[in-house]
Amino acid sequence: MLKKQFIFKYDPSASLKEMFDGFNGALKTGRPDIQPPNTLVSNNLEAICHIQALQGLEIIKLKKVGKEIKPIALYEQITFDFSAVRKPSTTPSLHLTTNP
Repeated sequence: MLKKQFIFKYDPSASLKEMFDGFNGALKTGRPDIQPPNTLVSNNLEAICHIQALQGLEIIKLKKVGKEIKPIALYEQITFDFSAVRKPSTTPSLHLTTNP
């Protein structure tokens, strides 16, 4: 049976320091610092998209079919959330041209 949804959330401000600060705060206060279930937040797009990482996180499994290895989704929906990406400025950029 497939799980419902797994979310990859890209957040350029996310850091290991922030994660460990959350752990330390949880240890000191006794209040858990828990992300929503089935959510992975990363500031590194390569880490999010790496196939072995997906397999290691048990989001997909790799199945050998003949001579090929195919990814098999373990979730009905896998979401990549890039809402934290800064949108390009609407201010026009300056383009200089020279006449020969």
